[in-house]
Amino acid sequence: MASPPSYALTLSPYGHLTALGGQYFTGQTHSTGVNADGSFVPTLKFNSHLTLFPIFFGSYHETQSVYQFLGENTLIQRQLDLQGVLRLDWAFRRSWHFIPRAGYKQEWTKQTRDDSLWNGLFKHNRVFGGASVRREFARGGALEGGVEYGLTVYPNYQSLSADPRLTSTGITSNSGRNVLNYRSIETSFI
Repeated sequence: MASPPSYALTLSPYGHLTALGGQYFTGQTHSTGVNADGSFVPTLKFNSHLTLFPIFFGSYHETQSVYQFLGENTLIQRQLDLQGVLRLDWAFRRSWHFIPRAGYKQEWTKQTRDDSLWNGLFKHNRVFGGASVRREFARGGALEGGVEYGLTVYPNYQSLSADPRLTSTGITSNSGRNVLNYRSIETSFI
């Protein structure tokens, strides 16, 4: 008769921080600033079958970047994003793992000098959850398949039918409230 697994909590923290300077030129304008990102993962191993990964990411970009919104290039002056994910790895058989996860991401963007970073037009948040199953092979390697559901919301973006980004592309039927909000289902197999 197999004995139940013993529980002895092991904490293995991991973290990294990167900070760089940068410069970006766009025609008459240019910017210089700091680009920094970091992560922290305080891995909690309960036993040989169960591990919890609380994952924290963050980044700040002061160097201008060009993003695609509504088919148009948009210059972003500054960007800050923070993300937290809880991921569990449960080895339910010798070489099989069930890996559920859930997370939240908040991103702030500043487009113009007049905007605030905290209330920018393309500020958005995303909540997501999913799971995957991984099969590890005795001779090395693994296969993993998963699915994830997400909801992304842009609380500050409300389009107008007079907005040239809509009228010039012919998508004025999308004018109104919450036009950039979306739900997604993503699948993966690696």
